[in-house]
Amino acid sequence: MWQQARVPVSALDDLEELEKRLGGPVMNVRLLDGGEALVEYAPIVDDSWFVEVWNGRARICFINEFDFILYVDDIYDVDEEAAAAVIEQVLQDYGITVEDSGQYYPISEAAQEAYTRLMKTARRKRPTSRSHA
Repeated sequence: MWQQARVPVSALDDLEELEKRLGGPVMNVRLLDGGEALVEYAPIVDDSWFVEVWNGRARICFINEFDFILYVDDIYDVDEEAAAAVIEQVLQDYGITVEDSGQYYPISEAAQEAYTRLMKTARRKRPTSRSHA
């Protein structure tokens, strides 16, 4: 799933623009001769959700319309097997385990399809009031 591109070293000065042009986050950079760099990047299929891995645990997150990051299982009742399939696919795509902390956006159509299947059956949990008044 990783892609590689040769870019001028000067392109690394504006990493945000380079990632936008490449279509995904730069993961590794190797400087080459002649003022070039070889960058490895992961082309993201959808930037509205990701798998967060932290402290040996993986959870699916989504970004709502206000740009807040929320855990899917906090907001929705989800099929556990379907959620596990999403996590497994994302980890497999990156070649990592739950020991590799980070935020991993979908980089394959298989991950995106697994997420779509998960959300088709997800049911919103009842909202709870934080007010005691």
